[in-house]
Amino acid sequence: MKALRAVLIIIFMTSVINFAQEKLNRDLCRQLALSYNQDVKSAKLQTKSIESTKDASGTDYYPRLGFNANYEYVGKPYVIENIFTTINNRYNLNATIMQDLYAGGRISSQYALNESYEKIARENENLTSANLVMETDVVYWQTVADKENEVLSNLYLETISNLFEVIKNRVDAELISKNDLLITEVRLNDAKLSVLESENRLKVSKMELNRLIGYEITKLIIVDKEIDVELYEYDFENLVERALQQRPELLMQLQNIEAKKHNEDLTASQYLPQWSLGVTALWGVPSPELTKDPAFNYGVFSTFSVPLFLWNKSSLDVQAQTLLTDSQKEQLQKLNEIVTLEVQSTKYSYDESIKRVDLTSTSLKRAAENLDIMTTRYKEGLSPILEVLDAQVFWNKAYVDYIEAKRLYQVSYSALLKSFGELY
Repeated sequence: MKALRAVLIIIFMTSVINFAQEKLNRDLCRQLALSYNQDVKSAKLQTKSIESTKDASGTDYYPRLGFNANYEYVGKPYVIENIFTTINNRYNLNATIMQDLYAGGRISSQYALNESYEKIARENENLTSANLVMETDVVYWQTVADKENEVLSNLYLETISNLFEVIKNRVDAELISKNDLLITEVRLNDAKLSVLESENRLKVSKMELNRLIGYEITKLIIVDKEIDVELYEYDFENLVERALQQRPELLMQLQNIEAKKHNEDLTASQYLPQWSLGVTALWGVPSPELTKDPAFNYGVFSTFSVPLFLWNKSSLDVQAQTLLTDSQKEQLQKLNEIVTLEVQSTKYSYDESIKRVDLTSTSLKRAAENLDIMTTRYKEGLSPILEVLDAQVFWNKAYVDYIEAKRLYQVSYSALLKSFGELY
């Protein structure tokens, strides 16, 4: 009865601990990171700011209404005998409507420039988010790999412990020398140290993952027990072409070039004719009849200006902007080459990771078979203890390599998607 009660208590405590720990997967970690990350939030705020600036520049298309009020007291009015006498108290209320009829393309160029800046900001959002998703994938799969390595280190410890007990019993029965026991004990201590190191690595990985997704650093979380190596079904055709059309860095650079072109037009507009029309309405003193009684008045006016001779300043200013545009085109060409190389190299890494998983999986199976054979031969007295211990080391290393191969496969897949702009 006591044993049953103890079992029930253990089951209850285990369920409570698991309930307190939140179960995470890669996709959930991505969502949490994107909703928490300060860089992503900052990029979104920058986009909204530029969007407001663009909308503000668009209002220049519409008429502008202004209002002002003036008051003046003159202590000694001017007097022209029998003709005119100024008034002590002068005041007026004035409303003016102004409309630009032609501004040399300044308004449209400014709006188009801000529109390019907005597109750059949106692509910067995509780039920031893609970088964050990539970082999240790397940290998450490292955490899962550390979880697998922790399980492996405990399994390795259990294997050596069992072997140690077998040897100890044989030594106690004086069937073999104590030398085998001493050698095994050294390996046993190494295995215990490996368990401690793997546990600490897992704790650090979980803390890093918590930091990335916005959780408390020490919050208890559960990740996948092992890394899935099922091949993804994805269209990997025309990767370079897709990258050149989709990568945020390239789209940002294209918009940089467009922005420079609009800046050329904006610079040129300063040296083109400017024409505006206005209407003003005024009420106050002195009245149109120059009396002390306030009265209404109005006016219609138009302004036209054109620079005639500026010592070639306009051409030089426009030329300076044109050179900046050409400079951005050179940067685009460089970026195209970098992206092309990155796509090709990440595709090679992805293909290599698939082969690595197959090879390490095969090696693990062979190492396990070898361990079984060596263990059996030792029990039958046909092999020395060092061959068994070496077989255990080879098996453990093969397992570690297999886990690392699975981690690299997942990371290389995310890197490949990022390389041609489809990770986020």
